[in-house]
Amino acid sequence: MATSAFSPQASTGFFEFVHTPSITTTGDFDEAIKGASAVIYVYVASINIDANPYNVIPLNNAAILNDLRAAVKDHSVKPFTHTSSVGEAFMPVAPGSESLHISPSSWNEEALAETWALPPYEPSRLLSVYKAEKVKAEKTV
Repeated sequence: MATSAFSPQASTGFFEFVHTPSITTTGDFDEAIKGASAVIYVYVASINIDANPYNVIPLNNAAILNDLRAAVKDHSVKPFTHTSSVGEAFMPVAPGSESLHISPSSWNEEALAETWALPPYEPSRLLSVYKAEKVKAEKTV
């Protein structure tokens, strides 16, 4: 789907999707980034979906750092864009609830607290772990 949405740019050589099967080992992005003028890091939560944050967050953080290191090493890369989600800033509120103020210093403290609470790591914590993973990635970048 995404490839077809960008087919005019891709067919002229202005845009290329690069899939890297492994992203958590140092150097995994080096070849993919070689010669790129820009990098857009789109993380899809498929590395490891788990309610235990110790099985998820370190892997995502390693991937972010590997991508950043590869982009810095290759001098052709100018902009680096890291995509995230609104979940890193706040938990959704019910309609009619108190309004929220979101700023560059907003972090989803509620998700962080739930994520790092003591076990058991129940499936009900999956969404909080995902959001906490995004918070950690944003703070890393």
